[in-house]
Amino acid sequence: MSNFTDYCKAVFANRITLGGFLLPAAYAASKIARSSLELQLFNENDAIFIPIMLGSHLALVSTNAGTETLEIYKKTRAHLEKHGKVDKRFFNTVKKAGTYCDEAGYQLAIREYHRKKKREELSKRISLNPFYIPTLARCLC
Repeated sequence: MSNFTDYCKAVFANRITLGGFLLPAAYAASKIARSSLELQLFNENDAIFIPIMLGSHLALVSTNAGTETLEIYKKTRAHLEKHGKVDKRFFNTVKKAGTYCDEAGYQLAIREYHRKKKREELSKRISLNPFYIPTLARCLC
């Protein structure tokens, strides 16, 4: 289950992959909403069908359906858990082509790591002082 949730995080971090998945889904939903009585969902005479499918296919192929983002995310997360910090030198050694996909996975791991550290710090404060009431700004990590 962890691999699936990691993949979903990578897809949402990589906006191009997310668009590749959502474009046909949004098109199908709009077709269903507009003509719920029609039996044929996709009509070859529909002028927008082919560009949407080609755009979706291009987005998913160009990003390898989010697998590069996922790979960099996992490597960066493991490095952060082991060393506690990461710099651009690490990114330059792990990246494949220096693409948007690599950067998205790298940034996702860093954001998650900082959120985790903030949550741990907050739970430590609460455990040390049971009367500690965090402000709204500190809770929104």
